Amino acid sequence: MKLPENFDATWMELNERLKPKQNDHCNQIGLAGEFAFGEFCGLYPNIDKSNADNGIDFNLPLVFTIDVKTSVKWPPYLLVKTNVCVPDIVVLVHYNNGQPKLIGWEFGTAIITKPVKDFGCGTPSYYISSSELRSMEELKKRLFLRRFANG
Repeated sequence: MKLPENFDATWMELNERLKPKQNDHCNQIGLAGEFAFGEFCGLYPNIDKSNADNGIDFNLPLVFTIDVKTSVKWPPYLLVKTNVCVPDIVVLVHYNNGQPKLIGWEFGTAIITKPVKDFGCGTPSYYISSSELRSMEELKKRLFLRRFANG
């Protein structure tokens, strides 16, 4: 996956407007994951934010929301904080050596049934092993079918 040529400039502009979650590096990694998913589904991530995105990275004309979680650890786990609004779909991206790779996804309704643990951030999170996630190919088919059905 190749990031857009203006990625650094776009990220710097966004970084000025976004309240950092942990540090600048984490925000850039997260944004790289969002761009990777955007390339996958042919959409541009929700970057017109005056503050944090509150867990919504993509607003699709398909009446559901998607949040992209990006991890630098291997094997990655999909982590969703228990104190945020859980979107309809959450996608996991692994970021390694400057390259984001789409790993898998799950429905928000399934995520809230998963175990909860505090991974050292002070907020408990639902967690799912990457091996338990649905395939990106399945999501692509679902997106295509919904787009086709909606015109």
